[in-house]
Amino acid sequence: MALLSEVLRPGCFRVLRVEGDGLEVTRLKRLGLCAEQTVEVVSTGNPLIVSVAGTQLGISRSVTNLITVEPQCQIDAVRDGRHR
Repeated sequence: MALLSEVLRPGCFRVLRVEGDGLEVTRLKRLGLCAEQTVEVVSTGNPLIVSVAGTQLGISRSVTNLITVEPQCQIDAVRDGRHR
């Protein structure tokens, strides 16, 4: 379990929770970045680029401090839309 801001390389992660009530957090949840969602970290720069629900999003490092994730191993299944 780690903050999304602590992710150092691309990969797939499951969102455990998104903290906060601010406008940015509400917007992320509406775009599909919410608890139990699988996200792929595409680029770890600032902004951090993730792919979620078929869309790539750029998220500022300050907002990624509000998102708790855990590694998700089935990256190929997520990319292909399949579950093994």
